[in-house]
Amino acid sequence: MIRYRPAASLTWLTDSAEAGLKKAERLSKQAVRTKSQFGGSSPKERLYSAGKALFEVAKSAYTEVAKSKMDAHEYVLNESSIIVVSGSKSEEIKYADISGLEIEGLKAKFKHKLGLLTIQPYAFVVAGVAKAPIGWNRDGHEVPYELLIEEIAARSGLEMN
Repeated sequence: MIRYRPAASLTWLTDSAEAGLKKAERLSKQAVRTKSQFGGSSPKERLYSAGKALFEVAKSAYTEVAKSKMDAHEYVLNESSIIVVSGSKSEEIKYADISGLEIEGLKAKFKHKLGLLTIQPYAFVVAGVAKAPIGWNRDGHEVPYELLIEEIAARSGLEMN
């Protein structure tokens, strides 16, 4: 049994969420200062700080939800089937039932008896104009994004073009 999960490089999501909450806390303190307090601000500035604090809290919450959703997603490759786990539901697809593979850019669609299994990047690393999909954690080892697609294709007896 081999497990593919989103790569551990997504720990930056947790760090980002925590940093956003700290920033929101600082901004909310600015928002409640009055003019009479040391370093106080005008009502307009306080309203602006409160709005920015609310935005940071919302952004942090969204990041935490995205991270937990990615943590709950995995592909388990057995001898005769693949199990796709997404949150609290799972779907088992036998390799013998996979009849075709269609690749569109970085998205792979495996056709099987019950429909389609679509595998696509869950996140990207962007550096300047270069954009690369984040890979997988395969039984504790970071591997390239394409490896999962190649392994499912090989186990299903399909050729990759």
